[in-house]
Amino acid sequence: MNLDAILNIINKKVVFLGLILFLIIIYLIKIFYTATIGVDAGYFLSITRDWVLDNKMPYSDISTAYTPLGYFIYSFVFMLFNDPKIEHFYIFNLLLNLLATLIIFKTFIILEVKNFRIFTIIFFLSISPLIFDIKLEIFIIFLNAFLLFYMSKYENIIGSFKYLVSVALILFLIFFSKQYGLISMLYVFLYLYVKNANNWLKYLSIISLLFLTILSIVVTFFVIYGAEYKFILSNIIGKSELHCTKSYGQFSFMNFFFSLKYYKYFPLFFLTLLIVIKNRNYHLALLALVILIIGLFPFYFQLYPHYIFYGFVFVFIFSILQGYNEKIFNLGILYIMCVNVYSLFIFFNTLKIGIRNKENLIAMYKQVNSIIPKEGNTLVIGSQDIYFGSQLSSLNPKYFGYNFYDLDIIKCNLNYLETGDYFLINPYKLNSEEKVIFSCSNFTLIGEFFNPKVKTKNYIYKFTKI
Repeated sequence: MNLDAILNIINKKVVFLGLILFLIIIYLIKIFYTATIGVDAGYFLSITRDWVLDNKMPYSDISTAYTPLGYFIYSFVFMLFNDPKIEHFYIFNLLLNLLATLIIFKTFIILEVKNFRIFTIIFFLSISPLIFDIKLEIFIIFLNAFLLFYMSKYENIIGSFKYLVSVALILFLIFFSKQYGLISMLYVFLYLYVKNANNWLKYLSIISLLFLTILSIVVTFFVIYGAEYKFILSNIIGKSELHCTKSYGQFSFMNFFFSLKYYKYFPLFFLTLLIVIKNRNYHLALLALVILIIGLFPFYFQLYPHYIFYGFVFVFIFSILQGYNEKIFNLGILYIMCVNVYSLFIFFNTLKIGIRNKENLIAMYKQVNSIIPKEGNTLVIGSQDIYFGSQLSSLNPKYFGYNFYDLDIIKCNLNYLETGDYFLINPYKLNSEEKVIFSCSNFTLIGEFFNPKVKTKNYIYKFTKI
């Protein structure tokens, strides 16, 4: 290797590391100066706080509609800091994304992907939205990256018991992070089918059996330590007895079409289809399309942008491994650069507004604390971030948890409002018709505050069951 070649490699490494460092600095600026408590952060961190500080048992003492691994992992932040701020959790997210990016970087090297540094930068940019809220999908991304790394690195022992047990265990951890993560099983099937078409059904059957065995052992552990089996089942499938007037979710097949607006995911997959079809492997193209459609299942319930991340790692890698047209590749890089340069421009242009908005929210949380005593149990309607921002405890953790509820749900669950004093934060004043809903309770307005998130006044009621 001559000197020019060595200098060329060094220059590529310097540019690559420089871009990563630049992005880290930008994300840290956003975390410390403008990042606020998201709706999901208020939910997940409040539950984590209860489990860690009050030693409550999942699916017994507190309600949650998700599998619990993410809560346990975030609990380490509570253990590291006596009174963790939202910035601590977002820095944790950043570190987790960096680790996932490093794993993908190593996977590219194993798979001998050309231009792997550029693809690594694109991957890091694509998953960056998960830094600035508490989304369980961040663990799905990390574990999917690790799963793909493991299957690629140890491809030579595919079919061995050690290989199948390891894949089953990682799949279980993905499911245990969030139940929608079970979609990863589809991509494992696709991987096994492509790599070993003769024995894929045998391998997938063994992996599925091992997965169910691990799941049974863990559920039994929770039941032994006090969790209720029926409560576990109803929580994990997202069905709560509190939802007595309507079920949670949109339940619309049209969401599959509307989800096309989440552009970061779909161009990758359709590019893959075009490449596969161009190579005349129509069977593989059809199989990949079916798996994509099944993988969109979460969109049937809700049209949330973070649902794109369940299959993102596999689709991203699959697109690259199928090869790419040099012109399309260059246009894609130019497009990504333009989008992110524009995003940076918007960020710095609105930096002062973001700083002021964060200061206003912190002031709001302090104002709520001045009205509601620490021992007050609270039911927040409309703004879950207040739970964590103002360090409030749920009214009835076992049944209400820290979910978003509307007046219709509260109407048919008044029996869960135990005797005593509680505090209700409402996004609006109760009119005469709504007061009838709470006819068995006595409400007194004790305070109000302006909520900059919804740009309206919120009202705090003290109520005592008659």
